[in-house]
Amino acid sequence: MKKSLIALTAAALMSIPLSVSSCTLLAAAGNAVEGGGILFGKTNDVKFPYQCKTMLVTDNGYPYYVLYYNNRKGKFKAQFGVNKYGLGIGAAGPGHLGMEQRAAMKGLKSGVWNYLGKCKTVDEALKMPQLNTAPANIMLVDSKEIACVETFDDGRQRIIRKTNGVLAHTNHYLDPKLFELSKRAISQSSKNRYDRAVALLNDGRVPLTFNDFVAFVNDPKIRRYGRVPKTVETNASMVLLILPNNDFKIQFQYKPDDLANKDVLVELTKKEIFKK
Repeated sequence: MKKSLIALTAAALMSIPLSVSSCTLLAAAGNAVEGGGILFGKTNDVKFPYQCKTMLVTDNGYPYYVLYYNNRKGKFKAQFGVNKYGLGIGAAGPGHLGMEQRAAMKGLKSGVWNYLGKCKTVDEALKMPQLNTAPANIMLVDSKEIACVETFDDGRQRIIRKTNGVLAHTNHYLDPKLFELSKRAISQSSKNRYDRAVALLNDGRVPLTFNDFVAFVNDPKIRRYGRVPKTVETNASMVLLILPNNDFKIQFQYKPDDLANKDVLVELTKKEIFKK
């Protein structure tokens, strides 16, 4: 089912931070993808209450399409985005910092809007680390490569890049030095989801397909079914396929709000999103 796009102005974006919730990120590139290109999957896990929508942003640099949610208090948070040039991005929150601690950190820039509005490729984005100074685990993709950027509280980063193969991430730092600095044990949820994501990406079905990634983000050990107030549940997921020629299609599956019993399914191509 295809849904109409919602346009958002740059003025409205000024109040929208990058969401760093309890998420799972999966990506595959090159020879790991059927036909080449990249595949990118993301789930977003949040606490009640919430609302969720997709939108097209056209006046904040390069045009881009994102899914966001709010906490019913008017505070919007980006989940995932892809721009007209095929740069995709998603983030997972660092498990050593609570929401209140992250909110109290002043003067930090969140990468989704900055990267999507200013960069065409992963390489361009990685040359501008100043675009994201907030602690987060960010995954960046384009038609040629996938990359994961772990950013610590003080701005130091660890970057992994691949043009072939797979990557996965959740809410703990994989870099031993950053993990030691975080001074916190890995949560069981983050470990379980990471282990499951790695297992799915390496279960022998290579080359991977769009449908494989749809199954991954709906895997019962990845997708979290809370349905009880004050618990965490997966309110949205996405799968992005970028072909070697830079065409792409994206699928969002999300609950419009915490009261919804059914998910909304949106699947669009690059031409359908960016008509000009």
